[in-house]
Amino acid sequence: MQIQLQFGAKGGLEHLLGRANALGEQADPEGYRLMQRAFTIGGTPSNPDSSSLWSILLREAATRGAPALLDLLNRRK
Repeated sequence: MQIQLQFGAKGGLEHLLGRANALGEQADPEGYRLMQRAFTIGGTPSNPDSSSLWSILLREAATRGAPALLDLLNRRK
């Protein structure tokens, strides 16, 4: 199985993901702003492989979260 997905968000989650620069400017017909990257779920229905999604999430957390954490820690000095 190979399923390509792209998350979208609106409302509070849209606000949070937007602040993390994870969303693009494009929105779907229901008003959900789409994430900048699509991901693939592979494997089989009984044993799905979601490593593509986790790779994107970890990369985003590292590149966007680390500077924010350092900024927060520097404010406490």
